[in-house]
Amino acid sequence: MGPAQAIWTGLAKSFQFSGRASRSEFWWFAPVGVALPAAVAIFAPPQVTGFGTLVGKVFIVLAAATPLNAIASRRFHDAGMSHDEFWRGIGPTIGLVLSGFFLAFGLFAIATIWGMGIGLLIAIPSFIAFSVLLFVAPVTLGTTIGQLLLPSQPNTNRYGPPPSEVTP
Repeated sequence: MGPAQAIWTGLAKSFQFSGRASRSEFWWFAPVGVALPAAVAIFAPPQVTGFGTLVGKVFIVLAAATPLNAIASRRFHDAGMSHDEFWRGIGPTIGLVLSGFFLAFGLFAIATIWGMGIGLLIAIPSFIAFSVLLFVAPVTLGTTIGQLLLPSQPNTNRYGPPPSEVTP
């Protein structure tokens, strides 16, 4: 599958989490699937996000990330694995980002009018989580990327026929 066909297929199947997707379909679509949410997060004007800049952008980024999640699910199915394994690998990375955010928020609280009480209550657990995930996240993310590189199962598996046998 070529780049144009993979991008169109990925967008057309944005909400289809069942079935299978070949390696070429996933890897041609992945840069678009990563660039789309990033572009939305960076360039979406506040008027588009509506109900608060940060909350609106987070909501739009999650919606824009849905096609990448769907194709990753189908790619895992193609290699004979459950989509749950994708979240086991990507979850610590999301936790690392969130704990870093809360750590920064707690330090901000300490530095401003909220004082030491609420700031330490937020910053200390976030620092511990951030420290642990700093070592765990790269390993699990690397494992997930390795699983996305696995070859397709040649025959029909529990998720359906190989992508080459499916007619569009």
